[in-house]
Amino acid sequence: MPLGLLLLSRGVINQDQLQEALKRQRSEEGRIGEILVRLGFASEDDVMAGVAAQWGYPVFSLRKHYLPLEIQLPGSLLARHSILPVYYTKSSRKLMIGFVNGVDHGLLSAIEAMTETETVPCFITPSEFHEKLKSLTAERESEEVSFDRVSSFLEMARIVQSYVVQVASEEARFSHCADQIWCRISGRRHTLDLLFRLPTSSGHRIARPSLHKRPLAVAPSQF
Repeated sequence: MPLGLLLLSRGVINQDQLQEALKRQRSEEGRIGEILVRLGFASEDDVMAGVAAQWGYPVFSLRKHYLPLEIQLPGSLLARHSILPVYYTKSSRKLMIGFVNGVDHGLLSAIEAMTETETVPCFITPSEFHEKLKSLTAERESEEVSFDRVSSFLEMARIVQSYVVQVASEEARFSHCADQIWCRISGRRHTLDLLFRLPTSSGHRIARPSLHKRPLAVAPSQF
């Protein structure tokens, strides 16, 4: 059911408010939930409860919770996809990932492959996301470097090889996240995340990997 109709059926908004929001959406091309909140017709919590119901996943409130620091994800990846790690159970290695807009199962698979966890999706409000992202980014211990312009996979391999030597890494993992390749190189005392925007004009066809774990003696031709 469309979000507007779902909120209407729940009594959160009335028919006139829905029509006004749809009219605004046609002229502003925004998300219907954001428009309803901006117009004051619904709260963030109301909208997020509706979105979560559409997907069949719960809403997780961050108001009284601290974000887990045991499993660290690249800050730029979190910001790009509007997600946060919101809860982690060490005994079962289950990691709950909070989404703002919609669940991306490919992204969940990539996180599982890179962190060796079992991911569970939920929803969080936009305001909680922005507030907690700032604090999480400030507390992260690992480092990251993003590359928006890489001409080829050979160049990508050479960059990874260079960073592997610099930080004396012992392990490298790779995964495919939307239009990026995420590489995590790790040593005994240091972890570094490299994020590469995939070339759009190379003609290469990218297959989504399940788990790529490479020894450090990886030659560029093995990528």
